[in-house]
Parts: sequence; structure tokens; C-alpha cells
Amino acid sequence: ARTTAAAGMSMNTPIPVSRRANLRRLSEEFAIVVQEAFHGESELKAPASVSLEAEAATAAAAGLEADLVLIHPSGTSGTLAAGLDELIQSLKRIGLQPVAAKGTGSRLLLMITAPLERLEREAERLEMDMLLLDEAKSETDHQRGQPAYRGFTRRRREQFALKQGRLFSSLERQRLIFSMVEATADRGGAELNLDELVRKGVLTAYLPLHDAKERRSLHRGFALQSIRIWPWRGGVLRTRRRLFPDLGLCQMPLHRVRDYYGEKIAFYFGWLDHYTGWLWLLMWGSLALEGIYLFDGCDFLGS
Repeated sequence: ARTTAAAGMSMNTPIPVSRRANLRRLSEEFAIVVQEAFHGESELKAPASVSLEAEAATAAAAGLEADLVLIHPSGTSGTLAAGLDELIQSLKRIGLQPVAAKGTGSRLLLMITAPLERLEREAERLEMDMLLLDEAKSETDHQRGQPAYRGFTRRRREQFALKQGRLFSSLERQRLIFSMVEATADRGGAELNLDELVRKGVLTAYLPLHDAKERRSLHRGFALQSIRIWPWRGGVLRTRRRLFPDLGLCQMPLHRVRDYYGEKIAFYFGWLDHYTGWLWLLMWGSLALEGIYLFDGCDFLGS
């Protein structure tokens, strides 16, 4: 797999836990803060003809949608106010769209998004690997029967699969935005070290937000796709069907997990899938030995 480093971070690996510890968990907690900031849930109604990207852009401009949230302590300190203004200008210079919204207490929320065109430029610069449509696969990819990934280019954007109707998934958007924020100026970045800003008190915290639609879709289909009680489901002759060692009983949607949570979480579930699959063999072996032991015991008592 092709990897490209940006600001010390690989785009094909999850955000390091040491730097983004528990951000996913925190994002759920601060989702409440975001809702309270707007006095409850708000919903923008858009005409049916408006694309999902346009709807997302409209929601982002109103501060109702964000991929990254920076939490500023606000307050009356002139130093803090100057630091906040400098931060906002730095983000705007590189093409990001920060929208300030009042949070609970004295906290100020900076809701950050990026327009599609800016995300495409960054993805092309990083040669970010993205999922291809079936019709865009090569003959070799079709023979393998597995999803194929290619480095993104704007010229071939129509060949890449959409995620929930959008070109970039929430995870991909967050990675691209983090790259733009932390990359050097010669790479089109803002050269901001978010950890350092937190240490200096300019920020209280920063975190990526969950995409409610994507997460709901993943969680709804996870159980059905993970546990398949019929070994022949999908056709006996399907070459992609794994008949050993788990007889098709445990086939987690690892690609969907990877696309939402990242490679580290997907590898964990992949290992768990493999581990539980081999436990089936141990289970049948143990039952066979137990049966032999009981059978011999019955013969002994009978004699």
C-alpha cells in the first residue's frame, strides 16, 4: 500500500493514540456540547435537487456540521482573544472554513470543515488511497474478487466509490483536515501544532466528530454482516467465500470498519475474527475428546 507522510503522519494509518487519545470517545461527549450551543438539534431543509455535498457545505456555513472541533477557553483575556484571532486567520489562509459558535459556559467552539475542492487538492497531493468503483477495477482486481484502492487524482474522481453519497468519508475528511492544519507552509499547510496550542492554553481540546449517518449505517448492518449462520450463503461456487476455518460463520465487514474507524480498529476486528474462527476448531476437537472420554467411561462402568 502506498503511504505518504504529511507533517509526520501517514495517511494510511490511524491518528496515533498518543496524540489523539480517546478522541472518538470525547467526540460523543462533546456532541452534546455542540447541540446545546445551538439550543437543541437543528435541521436544514434543502431542495431535492441539491447534492449532498452542497447540503453539507450549507450546513457547515451555518455551523451545523463539522469534521473537526477546536475548543477555545474564551474569556476576557486579551492574549487569548489575540491567539484565537490568529488561529482563525491561519485556518482561513489554507482554505479551511472555521465557524465560531458559543458552547456551554465560557467555551467557544470552532467548527472546522473544508470545501470539496480543497479536500480534493489535498488528497491528490498526498496520493491518498481510495476505493475504486467495480467498473474502474482492472482485470486482475476482478479476478481477486477484492476491493481495489488507488491513489486519488482529480482527473479520475469519477472512478472512485462514494461513501454515503459523498466522495470522502468522515474519516478521510478528518485526516485531510489534520494534514492541512499541521503541514508546513510550502505544502499548503498552516503549520499549527494542536498539541502545543493545548499546552499553551490557546485551546482546551480538539477532537473529530462522529458522522451520525455513517455510524448508524455501520452499526445497523454490523451484526447481520458479521454472523452468517448459513455456510452456503452467497452461493456455493463463490470463490471469495471463506469455507475454512470458520465455514463463513464470522465475516466482519472489515472494509466498512476501516473506512470509518481507521486501520488500527479494523486490524483489531480482523484479528478477533481470525481468533474466534480458530476457536471453532478447538471447540469441535474438545467436544470430540470429551465424547471419547465419556464413551470409554460408560464402557468401563458397563464391564
